[in-house]
This record gives sequence, C-alpha cells and structure tokens, in this order.
Amino acid sequence: MVVAMKADATKRTVHRRGKVRAGKMPKQVMSALQHFEAAQVALQNDDFKTALKHFQAASDAEAENVEYLDALGAAHAEFGQQEEAIAVLQRAVQLAPDTGYTKYMYLGQLLDGEEALHAMEMGVKALQRSCDQQKEADVGEAGELQEQLCSALCCLAEARLGMAGDVQEVAEACEGLLLRAARASPSSPEPMQVLASLRVEQGRPEEALHSLRQSIATWWPSLQSDAQEGDVAAMEAEAAQASAPGTDRQPEQTGAASTSRASAEKLPLQEAPAEPEHSAKEDLGWDVEDEWETDDSEDEQDDDSMPSYEFRVETAKLLIELDEDNHAAVQVLEMLIAEDDTVPEVWYLLGLALHAGGDFDEALTAAAEAERLVSRRRHEDPGAGETLLDIEDLKAAIQESVVNIKMGTAIKN
Repeated sequence: MVVAMKADATKRTVHRRGKVRAGKMPKQVMSALQHFEAAQVALQNDDFKTALKHFQAASDAEAENVEYLDALGAAHAEFGQQEEAIAVLQRAVQLAPDTGYTKYMYLGQLLDGEEALHAMEMGVKALQRSCDQQKEADVGEAGELQEQLCSALCCLAEARLGMAGDVQEVAEACEGLLLRAARASPSSPEPMQVLASLRVEQGRPEEALHSLRQSIATWWPSLQSDAQEGDVAAMEAEAAQASAPGTDRQPEQTGAASTSRASAEKLPLQEAPAEPEHSAKEDLGWDVEDEWETDDSEDEQDDDSMPSYEFRVETAKLLIELDEDNHAAVQVLEMLIAEDDTVPEVWYLLGLALHAGGDFDEALTAAAEAERLVSRRRHEDPGAGETLLDIEDLKAAIQESVVNIKMGTAIKN
C-alpha cells in the first residue's frame, strides 16, 4: 500500500512538473518577414486592424526597411490616421528618395498645397522610371505599371486643376498630363473624364459632355445608345400626349433646381448639342486612330474592366451636371446601387437625377433612403448634419415640383 501511494505521488509530481515546464516554454517570436506576411493575409481577409498591427511590428523589427515603411504608411492612411501616415511615409522618402512611387502618391493626398503637388510629381517621375526600366527589360508586368502611371498622371492633373486660382493658367499643363496619361494606357477611361472636368471648369459644357461620353464608351459602350433610345421613347410619349384630343401641352416644370441648394452648382441646362466636328482628342492633338477606339461588338464589359466604384460616382455627378437627359446618370447610379446599396451619396445622386427627369415619386424614395442611411451613421460621420440638410433641400425641391405640376394641371383644367 505504501509503495502504491508513493507511485501515485510520483505520478502527480511528474504531472505537475510537466505542467510547470509547459508553462515556462518561451513564446515563439515572429520575424519581421512573418509579421509582414501576416499583415498581407489580414488585408486579404479585410481585417485592417490586425494588418496594421503586423505592419507596425514588422517596421519596428526592421526600422529601415522601406518596403515595410511604405506598407505601414499606406495602412495608416487608409485608416484615416493622417499624422502617423505622413511621418512614416516621409521617413521612407528620406531612406529611399529615388525608388518607389506609392509613398509619394499617398503623400500627395495627405499633404496640402505645393507640398502635395511636389509629392505627386516625384511619384510620377518614379513611376515613369519603373515603366522605362520594365520596357527595356521587356517584362510582362509593364502593362500594369503603365495603367498606374496613367492614374498617377490623371491625379496630378486633377490636383493642379483643384489648386488653380485661374483655370486657364493650368489648362495647357493639365492637357499635357492627360495626353501622357492617354498614351500610357490608351484604353483607360480616366484621361477623358478628367478632361471633361477641365472643360467644365473652362465653361465649355458641350465639349465636357462629349469628352465624358468618350470616356464612358471605353467601359460601357451601349450606355449612350440606350440613353438615346430613352430620349426617343420619351419624346414619342410626349408627342402622343400633346396630340391627344382635348389635351394641351404640359407646362414646363419650374422650381426644381432653383429651390435646391444641392442643385445650385449645376450648369444651366442647354439644348442637346450636336457632336463637335472634331473629337476632344483631335483638338488636343491626340491620335484618334490609335488604341483609344473601343470594340463595339463587346456590348457589356466584364467586372475586371469596370472602373472603380468611386470613379463611376464621379461619372454620375458629371452626367447629372452636363447631360440634360437623366437616363445615363440613372443607369450608372442604379448599377452602383446593385453593387453596394449602403452608400448614401449614391442614393442622393439618384434622387437628383430622377428629380431632373421628372420621376418625382422615385426621387423621393431615393432621397428617403439616403436620409435613412445617413441617420444611421450620424454619430460616426462628422459631416452627417450638412448632408442631411442637403437631402432636406432635395426633398423640398421635389415636393415643390410636384405642387407646381398640380397647379399647372389645375389651371389648365
């Protein structure tokens, strides 16, 4: 019995000692590379907080690794941590001023004034060097770099345009940047859309709309033809109503744009312009026989060739501002909502477009959805209050248009 008890005690002692030893085993330390790889995996899984933590750990372990600094600075920027991002990215610039372009493009967005322009210019130069090197080496990834160069040049043109006191002072320089962008990536829709924005600032709305349509044709060739068919159908319906026995032509709608602060920035609506005798590309001296031409046999574009969500939001804004017909703008906005129906700005823009087209019930529905989405996030969004005021202005303008139509009908009867 005594022997058995000793044996049991020995087992318990060994078991306890085993636990103690297991508890004292050193924790495995991740290397800087392992942290960096873990951050990339976290990014792929949309776990941005974990990604930032691992990027920070990688950078702490190798403080002069520019690749890690670039990634950490980009992560801070995406998180909205502006001061941290600037500090990290400027450190990367100090360590490697002549290599890498990502840090410069982020700094161009984070800094202000001439500092921002200088950063973007440095980024474009770095990208151009990389493109030239890949061309000389005949590397297969040159096409992707050319697309990035195109986007960077467009960003630089937009920055110059946004900072200009007098648009005419920068117009020629912006056109030169856009020409370079178009040559870098002939199939990109970006240069022509930025050119449309430039023409708006120059007070040339007809040319702006023409440039915008050329941009849209690179990623949605059928959109303009669909819009024209919508115009024809609307005109036929209006003509049929006007010619019906006992009916008169409806009075023009009034008050829709004048009462809405949100519509105050729109250019005056004009008659649909004839297409310019020369295209915008010809006016700039761009080669219209090059790769700009799109294949009309491809009626719809696949998802990979579709511009970014944000780019198409800007497309819709320009269409609302420039195109008297709302059909194309509505189609672009409905496409965006089908992809992501939680963006208040898109619902608000849809309300504007539908209001401009006289679809008042649908416009009110869109405005109400925008209001609902903003209200849900008002404690997280510091600009929610101003956005809600814009939505109220839009709803008031729609309701006033409805009243005007009813009053016009009552007077006629």
